[in-house]
Amino acid sequence: MSSDSSSLLVFGNWRVRHAEPVPDALAQLQVVALPPGARIAARAAQMDCRESLPVIGHAGPDGWHEAPLGETAVCANIGVQAMPLAIIERCSATRGPSLRLTHLVDRADRHGTHFLAVPPSADIAPDDLCQRLWQAFENLHLVTNNYECFYTKGTAPAGWRLLLDEPSLDVHRLGEDWLDHLDTVPGSEFVSQLGEELQFACHDNVLCEVLPTSSGKAGWVNAALFTHKRKARVTDAFADIRAAISAPGGPPRTAIHHDERLTSSPEEHMALCLDLPLQSVLRWRRTEFVSGCESLASGHLFRLGFSINQSLDDTAPATLCSIDYLKTRGLDGARSISSDAEALAALVQSFLDLQRLRVRPMPTEAADPTFRRLCVAASL
Repeated sequence: MSSDSSSLLVFGNWRVRHAEPVPDALAQLQVVALPPGARIAARAAQMDCRESLPVIGHAGPDGWHEAPLGETAVCANIGVQAMPLAIIERCSATRGPSLRLTHLVDRADRHGTHFLAVPPSADIAPDDLCQRLWQAFENLHLVTNNYECFYTKGTAPAGWRLLLDEPSLDVHRLGEDWLDHLDTVPGSEFVSQLGEELQFACHDNVLCEVLPTSSGKAGWVNAALFTHKRKARVTDAFADIRAAISAPGGPPRTAIHHDERLTSSPEEHMALCLDLPLQSVLRWRRTEFVSGCESLASGHLFRLGFSINQSLDDTAPATLCSIDYLKTRGLDGARSISSDAEALAALVQSFLDLQRLRVRPMPTEAADPTFRRLCVAASL
């Protein structure tokens, strides 16, 4: 999202960001123009500060000083002496220029910096910028330092799934291309979730079908198998269990059990977790590129995945693109989760079109049973 021309970026010592005592010699702030491609929205902002940027002014214990015309600064996202601290707006006032704090940094990586919007506050006189910025970090330390305290979980819409007609796709390359595309879409409020841009997973799975019971329940249960490499427990087996179970006449209901330590076979453990009789119908392997995606406007976070799903019986693989809601940054999103999910799905669809990737319908009951089960398992 393009930013307002009055928005500026503040650099300073890392001690300011943690509201620690700052010696006067290190308390100088540098105010520069925003880097190209900066995206600023109602809930958050994200940008890559690795640029030579025009300097607007300097602020410190001795007040504000305008920068000489033509002064520039070579900036970075992480630096020992100076790092991005805040976004401010410079606005005109009756008694001279004033500043307004809009965002504080909460996360910085080598290749990007993420900011959170702060509640509206009184305008800041340029001479007071250094002290007011330190106070803002002190007052809002839970917001800017403890990310997990600043998330809520809304009602998740159904996951979005597309079956791609590309059985030999390189999902790692496709995921990298998606992240590159996301950085260049003009006017988009979606960005990769800084610090969690990508994960690469490769693991075995077991799919079970619910056996007939007097309750009439039916459905599917899948266990994603992995191990925790923790000292003496390096060989302990764990699983993420996902189930879609429906009662007679009702819609499927999803159940998820994370990090289940397996004390028996996956099939027995799944049956115990759900208190249902199960029959193993498929063993398969998933290779997936996963990236986090954030709406800067609403604070909704999504999981986007490209995966190759292969039966261990060597039937044709199923290649999927998936979107799932994760959580929301802050108390409430500026718009509904479903609206953001639809907008992100449209963005992904346009990316797939650019890649000339064809989409095929999900298999019907008449399709090959193994391939149909594979698509069911990969969609859970």
